[in-house]
Amino acid sequence: MACPIAYGGTVGGAVGGVFGGVVGGNIGLANDNKEYGQLMGGIVGGTTGGTAAAIVGYLVMPIPLGAIVGGSAGAVAGAGTGYTAAGVVYDGLKRK
Repeated sequence: MACPIAYGGTVGGAVGGVFGGVVGGNIGLANDNKEYGQLMGGIVGGTTGGTAAAIVGYLVMPIPLGAIVGGSAGAVAGAGTGYTAAGVVYDGLKRK
């Protein structure tokens, strides 16, 4: 049986990075505050990454534990990538 941690972390990191980066970077630009944008990017990334990873975790291991484990891994990965991506988006758009 496949491991929901591996798949959940991968999906959560990817989804959380995209959504957290876009939302957090733009919030940071709107407020002219990179740290606040990164905080929001981490929150949005963790939420969206955890949700997507819970779905994948359940598909990989179709019992509630699969969703819990996959979602947990995805939330952690999504928060980290969302935080980082928000800083990258902020810096990239601020220089223009």
